[in-house]
Amino acid sequence: MRIIWLVPKRTYLYTNTTGIAIIRHRSGPSSTGICRPVNTVKSWPIDLANSAAKLCPVPISSYGSRSLSVGILLKGVTRNSTNMQMEHNAVINQTQSFCDEGHAYLKHHKVPYAVVAEDLLSVGKLLESIRPHLTAVVTIAPTYDFEDIPSNGYRSLASVVTKALNQLLELVAEINSKKKSWTFHTQHYLDSLTDFISLLPSLEKLLVYALKINSLSTPGNLFIDEFSVPPSLMLEVESLPKTCFYGNLIGFQFEKSLRATLDVIALSLACYADGYCPNKTSLSRAANSVLNTAKYWSDKERRARQIVRVTSSNADIQFTKHFWSISEGPLLTHLSEIASARVAVNRTFRILPETFSLPAAASGADDVIVHPPSAHSGPGPVRVRLISHQLRAGMGWGGLERRSDLRGKPQSDSLVIHAHGGGFVALSSKSHQVYLRTWARDLNCPILSVDYSLAPELPFPRAVEEVFYVYAWALRHAEQLGTSAERVCLCGDSAGGNLVIACAMRAANLGLRVPDGIMAAYTPTYIRYSPSPSRLLSVMDVLLPLGLLSSCLQSYAGVNESPFDSVLEHNRERSSSKKAKLKRLSGMSRVAYSKHATDRQSGDHETHNRTETMTTMSSFGDDCDVQVDPVDDSEVVIDVPSGILELNASKLESPRQGISNSVGVSGDGSTAHENVSNIPKTASKSPPTTLAITNKSLPLTGSSASNSLPLTPSPDASASTNLPVTPTYSGISTSVTPISPLDAFRSPVFSNPYMSPLIAPDHLLQGLPPVYLVACNLDPVLDDSIMFAKRLRSLGNRVTLDVVDGIPHGFLMLQSVSKEAKKASHLCMQRIFDCLYPETETV
Repeated sequence: MRIIWLVPKRTYLYTNTTGIAIIRHRSGPSSTGICRPVNTVKSWPIDLANSAAKLCPVPISSYGSRSLSVGILLKGVTRNSTNMQMEHNAVINQTQSFCDEGHAYLKHHKVPYAVVAEDLLSVGKLLESIRPHLTAVVTIAPTYDFEDIPSNGYRSLASVVTKALNQLLELVAEINSKKKSWTFHTQHYLDSLTDFISLLPSLEKLLVYALKINSLSTPGNLFIDEFSVPPSLMLEVESLPKTCFYGNLIGFQFEKSLRATLDVIALSLACYADGYCPNKTSLSRAANSVLNTAKYWSDKERRARQIVRVTSSNADIQFTKHFWSISEGPLLTHLSEIASARVAVNRTFRILPETFSLPAAASGADDVIVHPPSAHSGPGPVRVRLISHQLRAGMGWGGLERRSDLRGKPQSDSLVIHAHGGGFVALSSKSHQVYLRTWARDLNCPILSVDYSLAPELPFPRAVEEVFYVYAWALRHAEQLGTSAERVCLCGDSAGGNLVIACAMRAANLGLRVPDGIMAAYTPTYIRYSPSPSRLLSVMDVLLPLGLLSSCLQSYAGVNESPFDSVLEHNRERSSSKKAKLKRLSGMSRVAYSKHATDRQSGDHETHNRTETMTTMSSFGDDCDVQVDPVDDSEVVIDVPSGILELNASKLESPRQGISNSVGVSGDGSTAHENVSNIPKTASKSPPTTLAITNKSLPLTGSSASNSLPLTPSPDASASTNLPVTPTYSGISTSVTPISPLDAFRSPVFSNPYMSPLIAPDHLLQGLPPVYLVACNLDPVLDDSIMFAKRLRSLGNRVTLDVVDGIPHGFLMLQSVSKEAKKASHLCMQRIFDCLYPETETV
């Protein structure tokens, strides 16, 4: 058996049962794919060679100055627990051997060589300490796989530790090879060893926490129910030293092509937080960030401390919203347009809130009445973006009727409805054009992306209502979107994936036509503060750190509405001149603060549209100054009434039985309804407080889900799994006291099936169409996808799970800077194609 590794300068590593050698190849691989050895540089120990020849290889450094690449050409080797143990044991043994050899030589020299020797000795002891915990995690990991896909949080943790060990092996091998050389960079090696001496204990603690999770969870379940979580466990995780993950070793677990980008993101996060204050303008915040760049660029330890501070457990959600919205600024938006495909149609418009009806999916059933979204703030318009590579028949409205190329472009038979990610609190379709344009071109069909309302101003269930409303509106007015909608796919990434799953569940429950398929990328399906091995990865993820993840989920549920956190208070202490202004801001009512934040968000989001006239579609005439140009991809914003097509009023006279505006649970557990026939056709100013549900026998008590997912329900589970009765205008707390994560996530709203599809009743999930899940092996929400796939498969649903390795959560936004992320984006697009055309599905 031969294993070939790709290494720098056309050098290959050749292994067999007689040893490992680095072989330089001058002319490249032959047509047979086998390297022709030219000269052997250095042989490796026979025990390491035998180990590597039997399992999937790990990158091992040469004795020379050059290190090996992680590109492995061998495929098809099964990585079971035994092989994984052999792999990390071989790496640890070889690293310890190098450490002992280097220590024995350097300890007799003067400082600082003697300090390097002591650090090598410390590294060897840490490796011996981490070995049993890593072995235990590797042993249990395969039992949590979904079918034949070797991926789950335990495997991910073991993979992260193994990658750290591989990089450490490269370092100590280089130290050992240069210990007698005049090019021995003492300070560099001291700094690097210090980084690993800080990193290894934190990794060891993560392995220990993972083993605790395994002991507390039920067999086969990756999650612990939050009602069974020992408070001490979460306190230990939150207090884990994290600066080692955001210093010189930031992004060590990801592909090398992404590390520079992650380094820039970390630098931007630290600089932005240093000058952040909500009453500053965007220009002022940007100027402060630039001024702080030098200090954080030169001192990465200082940067790491700043990142840990701003992403702590009480992270400010408004800071998160502002920072993530940087990607929608003019400069980055322009760059993304350059990097993405050109499209003929790219415009935004608003769908006005009106009630309409749609035919039921079942023949002979009453029509389904669709009400506009109204939770929290009353009925309001929904903003959407239409992207199409070609201008098609039916799109001749909003000023496009004058386009000369309108005729001859037939309607598409497919439609993709998209919901963007952003933790339920930030971003819009504007920043997601970087991949949506490419999808629209390659799929050759229109894409309708929903700019749903964001938390915490409008928390759950507002976003679910809006995505469902747009889905129903698109089915009714598909011709105006340039499609016949014979095939419809719902897709979303991160928070958007959660919303499209909830949308499909609601469509099935209402008896409406369900989409032909769902593509959900790196999606959280279990919105609870329940520990899992993959969620432990958030302590080292600069894109989805633990504090921000917790704050986003709490904001979406509406249980943590404090407008301040440590970032704001830190800057308030630093800037005494702003104390009075911040004090006045802290006394604002919650409603006033929501309006203030919403106005700021909408102002930043629509700056480029200030000079445009907002009008309804029906008012457009020949003199309308609205253009959609295929060259400059100009964007327009218009308001479109949901009744753009003539609504048959007779259909509203026989509403579908059981559709309601609110759902409650009576004492006997039955569902209480408010029939839609009592709701006027015109939207009321007093909005309903919950999401509409049909099916009077809906058993949302948490028991049906527990048959296949053994999670302990809350003591008041009969109420907790129903859609929440949320306050509309009153009853919103003005307190700024931070809520404990464990206490906050025990709110009944987190047991709602439309918030956490993983614990939805069987009959809701059985109504779903084929589901395609694309997850990241190093993503904190990986276990959500694994467990959701298991749940769907146990119910007999058609589900496909793809797991990509080496790239982080949110890879769709990184495809322009990483070839691995671009390949993963293409995989997502392929799964959308499989949804639309299952007869041509690829494996």
